[in-house]
Formats: sequence, C-alpha cells, structure tokens
Amino acid sequence: MLDSTSRQHIKVERHVDGAWTLISGRNTLKGLKPGEEIILRVTHNQSTPFGGGEYSLVFGSYPVLKEFKFHDEEAVLRIPYGYAYPEWLPTQAYKQAKIEVQFTDTSGAPLEGAKAGFGLNFDGAYRESISFHLFSNVEGKASRRVEFGRCEGGTQARDFVEYSRGYNNTWRSYYRTGGYVVLNSMVGVTINPESYNLAHICRQQLVSSRPS
Repeated sequence: MLDSTSRQHIKVERHVDGAWTLISGRNTLKGLKPGEEIILRVTHNQSTPFGGGEYSLVFGSYPVLKEFKFHDEEAVLRIPYGYAYPEWLPTQAYKQAKIEVQFTDTSGAPLEGAKAGFGLNFDGAYRESISFHLFSNVEGKASRRVEFGRCEGGTQARDFVEYSRGYNNTWRSYYRTGGYVVLNSMVGVTINPESYNLAHICRQQLVSSRPS
C-alpha cells in the first residue's frame, strides 16, 4: 500500500509479466499470496508540475480501524443528553480523557503496526489544539491518556437531578466544548472526517439535595 500526502504528483507502477502496469485508485495491492514477489516503480507524474512532495510504501495487511473510544474521565458527573449544546456530548472530562483504538486486517484478525491519527480542537481556542499518532500492538490495540488541564468560566448547562443514596441531588454545570477526530492514517487523508464533541467541564456545584 502506498501512502502519500498528495498522490497526484507521483505515478505508481507494478512490474507484471515483463511490463509495467499502472496502479490506480487508492494505490493498494489486493489478492496477494504469501511469498509473492512484488516489483514497484514510483516516478513523477508528467501531467503535473514538479514541486516535490513525500510518499511512503507500507508493507503488510490492509489496516481496518475497527473501533475507537474516547473515554470519559474517571468519576466524571456526566451532563445528560439534551441538557447542554450540542445536545450530545459523547466524551466528558474535567482535565483528561483516554483514547483507545483497535485495528484488524480485512479478515478480522488483530493487526500490529497500524497507525491512527488523533486530533482535538477546543472551541474559541481557549486551549491549544492536541494531535498525535497511535500505533497498534500485537493485539491490534493502542491507547493514550490525553491531558488538557482545567478550564475556567464556561457556559451554564441546564440543571439536572442525580439520584444517589436515597437523595435527589440537583447539579449545576459549567462547561466548554471541543471537537475530536480519529483517522486511519495509513489509508490516506479522509476528506471531512466526522468530528465528535467533547464537554470540558469547568465546574459543577450541588444546588440542592432532598430525600427521595
């Protein structure tokens, strides 16, 4: 598989039966047999101006990003669905959260050495954006704790009631938002990847507590 930040500037060919055959599409070789010899040639695409650029050849199974989870901070008191904006805040944290990814090959077996890209941006740029890569282990898994610190101020969410030990507790929350993406980096850049919401909780206070 060939990975390039801009594939238009290169031409990839494979030597088959004494002739060079153009590899098109996503530049991924399929249907290969164990031990099969492969000869590739990478040249400048004459139909585009020469301006440099980078590419890499990736040897191994096609990576499938099977699953990813950006977990809440432990013991976080979640703002319920519909009590803030955006209404759905899948990940909620005070100052840190944990990202986990899992990769397989196309047969569903765990894949080692696959690369996931993670990016987190905060609305209003009150925090610096965070980005890094994760590489899967022999079980096809990778994880990392993401530290972003505490926030100040924030928007007030609608008060919600939490039941605990025989009491109905009313909580008031103040939060800021961010958006994060997870990319399967080795298969190329995804156009307009889906972004998910983060609730960065600045402060929560107990408004009232009454026996249920």
